[in-house]
Amino acid sequence: IGEAMDGAKCREALTLQRACDRIKFCYEWAVRAYKTIEPSAMLSEKDMKVYWESLSRIQCYLGALGRQEPVLSWIQWIFPASNGKAGSSKQKALQKCKESKIDTKHLDILYPSLTGMKKCKMLDSYPCTKSYMEKEYNMLGKGTAKCTPCAGISGKWGKGKKDEKKKVMKSGDGDGD
Repeated sequence: IGEAMDGAKCREALTLQRACDRIKFCYEWAVRAYKTIEPSAMLSEKDMKVYWESLSRIQCYLGALGRQEPVLSWIQWIFPASNGKAGSSKQKALQKCKESKIDTKHLDILYPSLTGMKKCKMLDSYPCTKSYMEKEYNMLGKGTAKCTPCAGISGKWGKGKKDEKKKVMKSGDGDGD
């Protein structure tokens, strides 16, 4: 029963460790992607604002000149209707177009600040750790028992050796899914 219990707890700890490793990988990949894309997105945003301002100003000038129709005959373009004063009737409208402030707020992109990766919840109690031994074996009143260490658990997680991890991975139980 002890070996089955230890095996189940090892599988749980190993599954959680793998999930945390994958989360860390995905987080790091996403941060790299964001840092790669952000500068070009900022440049594109500036370009789009320049385009928007230019097109808006052109639209204003065409409106001031009475040329809002998309297709004009060449005669209308060369010989516009006049009120008798050369350019005076449209000068104020053209000046207004030149001085007007074009709103580009709708083109603003919000660039979120990157937050640190949230800490992955790790098991602190698995076979052969002090807390596991006290909780699972000592509570039975039998004292210290023989435990089966978890193969493949590394880092903060356990005392698994690299050789054990390699063995587990070769046997098909490792990260190579």
